[in-house]
Amino acid sequence: EDWKFNDLNKIISSKIPNLKFFNSLINKKKDKVEIIKNISKDLLENNYIISSNGIIIDVDLNYEDKNKFEIVREPAFLNTNINSSLNSLNLALYLDYIKLVVKENYKFNKPIIYINYTSSDIESTVINQRFDIVMEKNTCMSILDLNINKSNYNFYNINNKFLLQEGSVLKNYKIDVNDNSNLSYSKTEIDLYKNSISENFILSKGSEFAKNEIECNLKENYSS
Repeated sequence: EDWKFNDLNKIISSKIPNLKFFNSLINKKKDKVEIIKNISKDLLENNYIISSNGIIIDVDLNYEDKNKFEIVREPAFLNTNINSSLNSLNLALYLDYIKLVVKENYKFNKPIIYINYTSSDIESTVINQRFDIVMEKNTCMSILDLNINKSNYNFYNINNKFLLQEGSVLKNYKIDVNDNSNLSYSKTEIDLYKNSISENFILSKGSEFAKNEIECNLKENYSS
């Protein structure tokens, strides 16, 4: 039923007939300076995480108290929906992993700009990405997912898992405005506990095809 009006297999085969699951150019190190040239200076006056071709190349949270958050790069255990082939594909072939844990009673001083950059030499490739967040009790944070696609004819398969414990607030903005011929699927699963709030805003006009799914699980009273 989720894909009742969109035959993804037909869309991919018609747009990217020679789709491959690995591209050796993905591991070619990109210059961070070249990537941030695409970002306004105002945005760079915040925390940021840079992903280049699906690989995390820089994490800069210098505006925050280092004792109040944790960066996890190796997943201990990842759940996936066995009824979703796209989630299973992501779990099997994700390129890199990062989880941000915000410690109890901490409110971020500045937003995080998640710069998702893809270079022009990547083409006809599946790019699987994972980014998870854990908000402990009474925490607050804003994130901007900024997609900068210099590439064409790729398929992005993005999976996020957000956990919001009691009294936490997470604001997530996703921006995809660069015109390109890529196809994109994004699934964000959010578990919300008592008095927690998740705000999501998506501006998706750049990619040839994009489907964004947000699944909110209201676990306890007054979560929204």
